[in-house]
Amino acid sequence: MLTSAVSPDSKQQLEATLEKLTITYPIAYGLTEQQMKQLGLYI
Repeated sequence: MLTSAVSPDSKQQLEATLEKLTITYPIAYGLTEQQMKQLGLYI
């Protein structure tokens, strides 16, 4: 099973958060609200 996540955070914000977490799947960052809506994500 492929798992991934998206975040509206900037690359710098995401990297700071990832230092505190143990995540082994890719996270897309910097998405706009419009892009997230196009993906059908809950905002």
